Amino acid sequence: MLWKSSDFNPENIQEESLRRIYTYQAIRANEVYSSFSAHYPRGKKRILDYKYIKGDKLRAYTTSIWKYDKIRVSSPTIYMVRSLCDQLLANEGFLPTIVGSDKYAKRENIPNFLADPFEVNFQLQGEAPDNANRLLFSDLMADMCATFILCHEIGHIICGHTAFFKTLFNSECLDFFSITTSKDITVELKQAMEYDADIVASALLPQYIEQLSKSVKSNKRHQEIFKEVISQGKLQEDILMLSLMFLYAMFVYIQGRGELKYNAMSEHPHPLLRAMYVKDAVITRMKERNKLDLAYILEKLPMYFDQFDERLEQFSLNQPEVIIEDIFRRQDGLMQGLIENAKIHRGVCRHYSWLPPEEWN
Repeated sequence: MLWKSSDFNPENIQEESLRRIYTYQAIRANEVYSSFSAHYPRGKKRILDYKYIKGDKLRAYTTSIWKYDKIRVSSPTIYMVRSLCDQLLANEGFLPTIVGSDKYAKRENIPNFLADPFEVNFQLQGEAPDNANRLLFSDLMADMCATFILCHEIGHIICGHTAFFKTLFNSECLDFFSITTSKDITVELKQAMEYDADIVASALLPQYIEQLSKSVKSNKRHQEIFKEVISQGKLQEDILMLSLMFLYAMFVYIQGRGELKYNAMSEHPHPLLRAMYVKDAVITRMKERNKLDLAYILEKLPMYFDQFDERLEQFSLNQPEVIIEDIFRRQDGLMQGLIENAKIHRGVCRHYSWLPPEEWN
């Protein structure tokens, strides 16, 4: 592979476990993309170009040039997501069912934790678990969150968003982490596209969750990590909920602390709303593919939310109660508006979409 000066080569990452996540994401992106391009005629002659680029902030976006669909992820993105997972799991009282190891282990040279990705001056002392099992679990959850991001970007491609934006606006599709607001007529269109890309990612993520659940049966390290979870007899349900909760934490992290960065003119739906409809979409897809104990999930998921909210509050990442109450009070109306908005605007991209009309809705 030829590297430009603006590219970031993950092979230069010294920490093996972090380098592995970056490598897995590139491999996984090509595998997911290839499965779609082999299945849909519009994608058969197209080529994915997935690269990491040098940067100093969270960023992931797509663009199309000629026969190439390009996904670009800024160099610190996966690292920052993994740092969030590390920070959460550093407290052994958090998620005590994730069993630690007697073997001492640590991350080397942990920098400060950027507690708000958009306020570089708001930093906390960086922390990470000090045992091998919880460190590995952090890697697994970071890998899962990064997988959702790449599937979201592939969603933009197969839904025709990337080609549409390049053709009409000569620009890349929206950055996954963008907090941009706009007063132009494309706001509703952009929100609709982000919703559809999230739904595509939500439909794909269950395969990752299923593979992780299966790995516990054959991987001794995974068996040790999930020992307490296994004893409860609902391994797949608990791994599903844990995955959803780390996605929730990532969306809370995107919003950052303090003032509300998203509103009706934002180019993305509010991150908390995204977390809620992604949760529902992933559970729906998992239910279609597997036999799930929904009663168990409905009983236990609020307990996970409480644990995560309490831990996030320790980093000042919890949202002000007035914002949370407002979003949940208006959740049904906001969701209905998003769904209707998406249906209206899908026709705009139909010419560029890989999906046939019968699969469009």
